[in-house]
Amino acid sequence: MIIRKFPLAPNAEAESIIKEAYYSLDIKDWFAVDPDSSIKSGEGRLYIAYENIPIGMLSVVYSGELSEVIAADSSSADMDVAAVIPSCRGRGVMAELMKEAEKDAAGEGIRILLATVHPDNIPSRHTMEKLGYREILHRKMYGGYDRLIMMKRIQ
Repeated sequence: MIIRKFPLAPNAEAESIIKEAYYSLDIKDWFAVDPDSSIKSGEGRLYIAYENIPIGMLSVVYSGELSEVIAADSSSADMDVAAVIPSCRGRGVMAELMKEAEKDAAGEGIRILLATVHPDNIPSRHTMEKLGYREILHRKMYGGYDRLIMMKRIQ
């Protein structure tokens, strides 16, 4: 698997992964992003995993919405949109994307990483917990979706 980094901006490959991931889900509430919208531009990075074709994506927003929710300082980043195509789920793709993003964030002075997950999305929650994220808040977000806010402190 190869992971490539891009500026945080609209990206056809990432958006294709999001659509395929979303439309394959039985429980659409697990994914709070409009699958037909573009990646938002801003401060942060976009990571795409490839195995000949794009198989997974992660957008990272520096000082994003979650940072505001928990009143974090400017040294925080939101692990924002994450998706893996159905044929590659369960193979550690998301964990590798998150590890790569964490290395970059640490190198840029980020000390707090934040993410959300639906409480019933056990595979995604397990991935985050294995990487050291811990639940800090349970609330409705993104227009009423049930979410756990997960946080990890890095050095």
